[in-house]
Amino acid sequence: MKIQAGLTAVALACLAGQASAQVVIDGRSGPTDGYGAPLWVQTNPTGFGDNVAGGVGTPGNPADVTRGLEVAIPFANLGNISSAAGLKISVMLIRDSDRSISNQVIDGLPTSFAATRLGDARNVNFGAISGTQTLTLNPAASLSAPTIDGVLDTNGFWTGRRVWVQNLPTQEGDNNNTGQAGNGSELDNLYVTTFNNTLYLFLGGNLHANNKIAVFVDDTASAGQNRLINGNSNWSFGLLQRLGAAAAGGTDGMTFESGFEPDRVFFFGSGNATLYTDHITLPTDPAATPGAGTYLGSTANGSGNATPSGGSGANVTNFADIRAALNNSNVAGVSASASGTAAPDRDVSTGSEIDAVYGRVENGELYLLLTGNMENNFNKLCLFLDVNGSTDGQNQLRGDNLNVSFNGLNRMGAAGNGTVGAGQGVKFDSDFVPNYGLFYTNGNNPVEAYIDAFVLRANGPTVISGFPFEYSASDGGVKSDNFPIDFPASYADYQDFSLLQLQTNGGARTVTDWANTQGAPNPGPQYTNLPASFANLIVGALDNNNVLGVTGSSADGAASVTTGLELRINLAEAGWDGASPIKVGGFINSDGFGFVSNQVIGGLPANTDNLGEPTNIDFSAIAGQQYVVVPTSTTPVCDPDVNQDGNADQGDVDYIINVIAGGDNPTGIDPDFNLDGNADQGDIDALVNVIAGGACP
Repeated sequence: MKIQAGLTAVALACLAGQASAQVVIDGRSGPTDGYGAPLWVQTNPTGFGDNVAGGVGTPGNPADVTRGLEVAIPFANLGNISSAAGLKISVMLIRDSDRSISNQVIDGLPTSFAATRLGDARNVNFGAISGTQTLTLNPAASLSAPTIDGVLDTNGFWTGRRVWVQNLPTQEGDNNNTGQAGNGSELDNLYVTTFNNTLYLFLGGNLHANNKIAVFVDDTASAGQNRLINGNSNWSFGLLQRLGAAAAGGTDGMTFESGFEPDRVFFFGSGNATLYTDHITLPTDPAATPGAGTYLGSTANGSGNATPSGGSGANVTNFADIRAALNNSNVAGVSASASGTAAPDRDVSTGSEIDAVYGRVENGELYLLLTGNMENNFNKLCLFLDVNGSTDGQNQLRGDNLNVSFNGLNRMGAAGNGTVGAGQGVKFDSDFVPNYGLFYTNGNNPVEAYIDAFVLRANGPTVISGFPFEYSASDGGVKSDNFPIDFPASYADYQDFSLLQLQTNGGARTVTDWANTQGAPNPGPQYTNLPASFANLIVGALDNNNVLGVTGSSADGAASVTTGLELRINLAEAGWDGASPIKVGGFINSDGFGFVSNQVIGGLPANTDNLGEPTNIDFSAIAGQQYVVVPTSTTPVCDPDVNQDGNADQGDVDYIINVIAGGDNPTGIDPDFNLDGNADQGDIDALVNVIAGGACP
């Protein structure tokens, strides 16, 4: 084999002052990235959906929908629940004409239902469908009540309360009518909160006259029907009877997931631009204790009036405080087409999983690769760093941290589920006290991606002269324009005057510390010219191409995945003291930060289901270690196939010569092949030696 052993004079002239290249942050692991062996590999199947080849990404922008069904239901009409106990709900669209269940179901269906309905309700068994079609709610409490008019309040009331976003197109017609009659039906998103012992729901979407929205409720205290049996009430024109078993003692009837036993259902129908509401109880033995049906009344769509009138039936006066309003003018959200970008694709995923964690430290930077996927429904990958020997951080998340990700950070903190004394916040392993955190999320079509970063201080955010003086950081947008997300540090200012919320697109800690040296003006600083050195302290990119890894039933392929979320984090920004171990923990959470998956860094015991309500999670009480330690010194991988064509030959020598001379570097190699701190002739010689069979430098 002929080897080129020297550089031309022109190439040598190009070397002056050239520094070695950094790893390209692209969400992909290559042999020259230097990650080495994984720090941990997943052993649990995912409870948040598996990305499969051919799956279709979110067909539209369901997260943006702000018109739909808005409801207020007193706890007394839900079985006298308490906000501490929570409740479970299952929501779906049902066709009136044939009593079939659509593909518009909360908490979502697999992508195999993108172009088809679930079918005849009597034959539907949600327990046999992968994923979960039930939401467990411990909703955060609010300080006031929203206006019930079918329009999402823009005053921040619903901020941080979104708990679900649709992942499938609708098979019930895509509404294109801006009036109130509606010519299609879809469920786009769901927001949940409580105030004054009342449950508030906002369900973005539309409702056609041929469909009903069914909200099944399990108060978790009373027995109900896991399978809808024969003999239920015939109110709502016999709809409930048609969903149940066809005959007494029959084994058919719509069946819910194990553990979900609704004791009541609300049906919402729309016709002639009018919303009609029914309530029916679901006793365990309708023959002995018949179910009670109540027509709560009607309201005109889009009128702003939420007080139903004309109700009748069992104890209708007991439901006088229920409010329901439909604004049917939405023309955004999901489409009626299953066409779209199919997996595998860099930007699209139909499931969320963490397959393995890789990490290394170089030149004061922490490099992380979390292989796996993030579904395009704004699920959150919550990442936490303990890098200062646990001297200043939060072993258990406080409830008075910064308003990060629409207050998602505090949703996971003390009393984040809305009840003081119940759910004291995510608690980590006893020797894991994070002092820094990041959230990654993506969704919509075209796909948008965002990273939020924040400091976690033992005593809460910095306060100066009675004013909060702590910045959180956020960057991102349409993914095609933000790959990678690079935090350019172009501003630092107030984002919400009512909450005194400081935000930057630079480094959260770095900007906070610097701003404190500039003085603390009142009401607050607004900087548009940050130091150039504050840029790119955090860089991140997600490649969603993986269709291997864990599935909903197996974790056998976890170690084979090479794509996912890749991050470069400046360790001074993270708060590293230069000596302590660098510990990384985290998990995948739902869109509204209210339901944690079983995809946890460091792993959970075998066959652990989704963890659910975050404020009740105590990792110190779970077997194993729910974090990894990143080595602060590593031996980079020595791979002579620098051009990544599958061979170690003359092409690799030509490639590194070109890179050292300042040419393109599509594989992202570090030209300092011999690790002496320079990119020069010595690297060419070292590569030639390795190709010829010599030892790695």
